Amino acid sequence: METIKNFILEMFGYSRTEWSIGGIIGFVGGVFGAMVGGYDLFIKLLLFTMAFDIVTGLMNSKKHKSTSSETGIRGLNKKVGILIMIAFANIVDQALGQTGSIRTGAILFYFSMEGLSLLENLTAMGVPQFQPLAEYLIQIKEGNKKGPSKLIKEEEEN
Repeated sequence: METIKNFILEMFGYSRTEWSIGGIIGFVGGVFGAMVGGYDLFIKLLLFTMAFDIVTGLMNSKKHKSTSSETGIRGLNKKVGILIMIAFANIVDQALGQTGSIRTGAILFYFSMEGLSLLENLTAMGVPQFQPLAEYLIQIKEGNKKGPSKLIKEEEEN
């Protein structure tokens, strides 16, 4: 058995440590994927938005010299909580025999929240806000596909 292990290690050129780390990462990724219902377009959208919200939040805090580890930890905890809620929605979907509708709805809701946070960070850094995108994210968050969102109503009042 040891001969087979050594042959495989030599054949692929990876050390035992590299194989171990790769195995751990693969295991964690597999468990994560199973928990959130797979790695489809919706989860990619959410993870992309969450990652760039973190990056722009750090850039924004550096720009305004308001970097706080407490605020950063709170934001990361929120993102972990979102992923736990997506996993819960996936379990509920499976328990009810749904085809992913609850999971997808939860992902879109959290995607819109994270997208609005990303837009806020970019706007605070001086990047002009693309109004149709902001409007669309607010409509997703409100669950209101018809009529103006709160953003339009606030602009009309001002």
